[in-house]
Amino acid sequence: MKRTAILTTAALMLASVATYSYAATPDEAALVALEQSWAKAASTHDVAVLDKVLDDSYVEVTANGTRRGKADALAAPGLAPGASQSLSEVQATVNGDIAVVSGVNYYSSGPGALAVKFVFTDIYAKRPDGWRAISSHMARRPM
Repeated sequence: MKRTAILTTAALMLASVATYSYAATPDEAALVALEQSWAKAASTHDVAVLDKVLDDSYVEVTANGTRRGKADALAAPGLAPGASQSLSEVQATVNGDIAVVSGVNYYSSGPGALAVKFVFTDIYAKRPDGWRAISSHMARRPM
């Protein structure tokens, strides 16, 4: 019994150290914040922010399979009145000057409407003026 308690305590201590060692790098934290800014800008049709986030080479594949570029994304309207979206489970991984950000986007068409779940993967490239989105893909998932 005593041995089990010692092993359990040791395992918990190692788990807490392991969790701490996986803290986000400054670039990863910046990319997660940038992803949230992008979602807000898309919701409100803030073209200035979208223009800064999206690289000129940006290509997106939407949940219905449509391919669109930066000009299409800038021309897309914001959310309809009463609609909302929120991101969760956003994670960033940086590999040199390329980063992958993935997560879940919950979209609701209005108060009381059932939310729709989309998973997404965004690819960023580090440019002289900061991180810019170069590619996106999203897919609808059941709730």
